[in-house]
Amino acid sequence: MPDELPLAARFLRRLLRSRARGAWRTATTMTAVMPSLRAVPIRFGDWPPIYFDLREGPAQGWLLSGPHARCPYEPEIQRTLGQFAKPGDTVVDVGANAGLHTMLLAQAVGPTGRVHAIEPNPRLISCLERTVAGLSNTTLHACAVGDRHAQLILYVPEHDDGQGSLADWTAGNDNRTTVHTHPVRVMPLAELVHTQPSLLKVDVEGAEVLVFRGALPLLDREDAPVILFEELTLGEHGMKVPPHAAADLLLSLAAPDYSLEIVEHDGSRRPYTKEHGGWINVLAVPASRRRSA
Repeated sequence: MPDELPLAARFLRRLLRSRARGAWRTATTMTAVMPSLRAVPIRFGDWPPIYFDLREGPAQGWLLSGPHARCPYEPEIQRTLGQFAKPGDTVVDVGANAGLHTMLLAQAVGPTGRVHAIEPNPRLISCLERTVAGLSNTTLHACAVGDRHAQLILYVPEHDDGQGSLADWTAGNDNRTTVHTHPVRVMPLAELVHTQPSLLKVDVEGAEVLVFRGALPLLDREDAPVILFEELTLGEHGMKVPPHAAADLLLSLAAPDYSLEIVEHDGSRRPYTKEHGGWINVLAVPASRRRSA
C-alpha cells in the first residue's frame, strides 16, 4: 500500500526515528506551525485510516511506531468489544476519543450495522470527522451525554485529550498542567440513539453513572445492551458521585438482571468487587446475553 502520509509527516517520522539531538523540539515546532500535521492518516492493519493531530503527544507515538499490523491500543478492550459486536448490530461508543474503538466496532458490525460515536472534545472532532467520513455505517455526535439537557464546560488537560471531563479534576497535582475549557452540549443518550443498541462502550472519566441515568429507557429492559465501562475512583470523586455509583445503578435494574465482571489487562475476566479503589474496566452482561458471554 502506498504511503499515505503527507510529506511533512514522513519527514517528521524520519527525524524522530533518527534520535538526532533536538529532534523532539523540532517536531514540536513543526506540529505547531504546519496545518498538514493536524490531520494525518495512520493505518492499523486493514482498517481504513484513522486521522490524528500530531500536536498531541500520543499521536506522535502512533506515527513513530508504525506501520501497525493491528491496533495495539487497549487490547483487552478491543478483544472484549470484538467478542460482543456482531454484524448488523447497533453499537454506541461513548467517549470515542481518536476513534480507535469506534473503528473496531465499525468493522465488527459491518455494512448492515450502525455505530454511534459520541465525543464532545472539539480538539478531537476535526480528525474524527475525517475518520468517520470513511465509514458508511458510523454517525458522529459532537456532544456529551448525561442525565439531562445542559450546556456545561469540558475540562481537557493539555497533551491529554483522553482525560476530558465535565469537572475540573483531571490536571491532578501538577499545577504546571494547562487545562483547556470548552463549552459543550449535553443530552440524554436515550434521546440521541433511537434504535435499541446491543452494545455500549462508556469511558467518560467518572461520569459513567450520569450516562446510565440518561440511558435508562435503553437499559431497564430485558433486551438491554452489554456494557463495557470504566470505573475510575478518582474520576468519581472529581465528579462528586458516590464510589461505584455506575455499577450500583446497573445492578439495581430488575429487567436486565445485569451481572458484572472486571476485565483484566490480559483480557481475562473475574467477578466484580468493590475492593479495587482505583481504575478498572467493568463488563456488564444482561441475563439475555449471558449464554453468549
